[in-house]
Amino acid sequence: MARIDTNGIAELNEKIKNPLTSIYDKLEAKGIFAEFADEFDFIYRFLEDIENNWDTSGLGSGKEKEPEVTVNGTPYKPVENWNPARSRS
Repeated sequence: MARIDTNGIAELNEKIKNPLTSIYDKLEAKGIFAEFADEFDFIYRFLEDIENNWDTSGLGSGKEKEPEVTVNGTPYKPVENWNPARSRS
């Protein structure tokens, strides 16, 4: 099964699902939605499947997680306020 983090789901909703809903509204207003109903339904069900069934366990939000670096079993953390220009002098 595919995996996706919560940021990915939000991006899909913002950039695909929301515009798809707008397209639906416009086609419905013109009375021609039925011509595209199967394609629309396929895409919409796929997006719903991603949101509801894809594995997000342990992923959370990609922006929330601090990077973890381990070398030979020793964990390293970023140095706060590190300025590479100062370290060269």
